[in-house]
Amino acid sequence: MVFSGTAIGTKVLEVRTDQGVPAITLTFRVERAVIGVEAGQAVTIRQWAGAPSQLRLVRDGEHVLLFLYPPSRLGLTSPVGGAQGLIQLNAQTSDAALTQLERAIRTARQEE
Repeated sequence: MVFSGTAIGTKVLEVRTDQGVPAITLTFRVERAVIGVEAGQAVTIRQWAGAPSQLRLVRDGEHVLLFLYPPSRLGLTSPVGGAQGLIQLNAQTSDAALTQLERAIRTARQEE
């Protein structure tokens, strides 16, 4: 999945596997859909609880651009390239820059 969105919920839970893997759920409201999601959709991802020690934890209300791996057998995912797959957006991030990035991704995937 690739999209920009706003974090709207974070919580810790226990994913039920044979050994019980601790995970964090992160929910985002998709603002700009690029791959695998639709604009306006609420997307909830589950990430291994140890990942925030390697990545910063996203806070509610934060605007981000995410590049995510497909979910694993356990239903867990993480940003591609670690911290490089989670980009904080701010008021200085132009819509034109996101449009250009989206176009480049779609061209690379031969969708245009």
